[in-house]
Amino acid sequence: MDAKDAEKIRELLNFSGYPFQHYSADRIAKLDGFQLAVEVPFTHPPSNAAFLGTHGSIDILAACPNTDDDTLVWFVIECKKANDKIKNWILLPNKQQDPRWPTFSGSIEKEGEPLQLSFGRDDRFPNLGYHRGTDFDYCVSGIEVNTDLRGTNHDTREKIYNPLKQVTHALRGLEVQYPKIIEGIEYPRQRTYIRNKYLPVVLTTANLFVADFPVGDVVQGEIPADKLSLDGPKKWATYEFALPDFLSYTFPRSGGTVRVSKQTVFIVNAQSIDEFFTAATHIEDGRAAGNQ
Repeated sequence: MDAKDAEKIRELLNFSGYPFQHYSADRIAKLDGFQLAVEVPFTHPPSNAAFLGTHGSIDILAACPNTDDDTLVWFVIECKKANDKIKNWILLPNKQQDPRWPTFSGSIEKEGEPLQLSFGRDDRFPNLGYHRGTDFDYCVSGIEVNTDLRGTNHDTREKIYNPLKQVTHALRGLEVQYPKIIEGIEYPRQRTYIRNKYLPVVLTTANLFVADFPVGDVVQGEIPADKLSLDGPKKWATYEFALPDFLSYTFPRSGGTVRVSKQTVFIVNAQSIDEFFTAATHIEDGRAAGNQ
C-alpha cells in the first residue's frame, strides 16, 4: 500500500473512533494497579433456552482495588470521539432532584454463597471532588453543539444518549456475572476482594459544560438574554441516566418493592483520564476529600 492509500485509511480510522478507544485503554492500563480488557462481551437480559438475550460489547472494562478496604472498583467504559459537529456537550442539571444522592451499584461475593447485588443511594463516594450528595451535577438532558457554537446536532446516531445507554446496559450485564472470569483482569481470581463497586463512565473528546439559568425567568419556553451561565469546560460531570424498564432495578422494601430507574454515570473529558481514574479508586465513607 502506498502513502496516499495509507493516508486514506488513516482518515477513515480516525473517523471511526477506534484509535481513541485504544489510546484510552493504553492510558488506563499504565495507571498504578489497573487491569483491563477491551471489547468485553455482555448479555442482558440473559439467554434462556430458545430465547436469545440481548448481546453487546463494552469498549473497556477496567478494575483496580480501592486503597482502603477489600473493595474492587470496576469501571465500565464507553468511548466517544466527538467530531466537529458535536464538539461541545451542554448538559442540564435537574434542579428538582430529590433526594440529592448519587445512585451506584455494587455487590458482595463470598465463596460458597450467592452473589448479593446492591443498588441504591449511599454516602460512599469516589474521591472526585464531590464532598456531599448535593455536590453531584445530576444532569438529566443535554445537547451537542458544533465547534463554532452555531449549530446543534440532529444526527440521532451521535446523541449523548447512545453511549450513556450502552454503558448502563453493559454494566447491568456484567455486574451479575459470577464468577467474573475475564481475560486480562486477574483480581477476581485472587478471592481477596469481597465487595465490588461499579462505576459507569463515558470517556469523550467533547468539551463538557453544565448550563445554569433561573428557571423562574423562562419566558414562553426560552431563556432571556444574559440569564445563562456555563460551568466549564469541566474535567468531568455526573449524569442521572433514566434506565429503560429492562435495565431498571426492583428491590424488596417493607410493605412492597421499590423501583430504581436512574443510574449515576460519569462523563469524563479525555484530557483528564489519569486524574479521574486515579482519584476514583479512592472510595470513601461520608464526605470525599479533594477538589475538582
